[in-house]
Amino acid sequence: MGALRALGRVAILAIVYPILGMTAIFLLAMEGGQTPRYLRRVQVLARIWHCISCKVLNIHIKGFGLSRLPSGGALLVANHAGTPDIFVLGSCVDIFFVSKAEVANWPLVGWLTRLGGTLYVVREKRMQVHEVILKIAERLDMGFSVLLFPEGTAGAEETTLPFKTAHFESASRSGKPVVPVSIIYHDGGTPSVACWVDKTFGEHIWGLLTLAKLEVSVKIHPPLSAEKERRVLARKSREQVDAGMIELRERYELERTRE
Repeated sequence: MGALRALGRVAILAIVYPILGMTAIFLLAMEGGQTPRYLRRVQVLARIWHCISCKVLNIHIKGFGLSRLPSGGALLVANHAGTPDIFVLGSCVDIFFVSKAEVANWPLVGWLTRLGGTLYVVREKRMQVHEVILKIAERLDMGFSVLLFPEGTAGAEETTLPFKTAHFESASRSGKPVVPVSIIYHDGGTPSVACWVDKTFGEHIWGLLTLAKLEVSVKIHPPLSAEKERRVLARKSREQVDAGMIELRERYELERTRE
């Protein structure tokens, strides 16, 4: 049954993804490049992509604090489990992502993320990291929100890995708030099937495609507006994300006992 479910989902996505990609190419041609107007339009298209992906994969999202996202742009920072994070968070709020450079070369997904205005970073190259900081600040100055995973990798622990602080500088440069975000999956796995840890990318995606249903909780925390020093922002963000992960697990278990 799982294999049939996976094949059916692949068939749907193989139709939907190219349609969305061609629409983005049309918008790009109309605007003559990734102009602010193109980015606003493609952001709507990306939201559709993320929502359809969640629908096809039967991902059920329970969101808390979604109205806290400030208007005018913010730097969102979240814990990172795996590929579903993109679809889940992109379904909840209008954001652009910061991703590792390898994603740009993934079949189909890389093409879509490039068209969708994703910013790519090679963390091992300090000069390139600085360039991405400036690009994030530019997006923030345009009034867009940008989300990054400051752990720098997927994690499967009860709490987050140490946050890398460099990209927090973009919020300080633009004067925009940092908004911590916690995300937790409730499939009972240890680690969750959503986690891309100790498995190949193919195994990771196949597990998602074959899973009947995936429940996830997301909490957007209050913005950190007063702090400007990137190390302090990283520390306070991590504290809130960790506390939110614990809270979301406890809330889910409490609701299960009441059913």
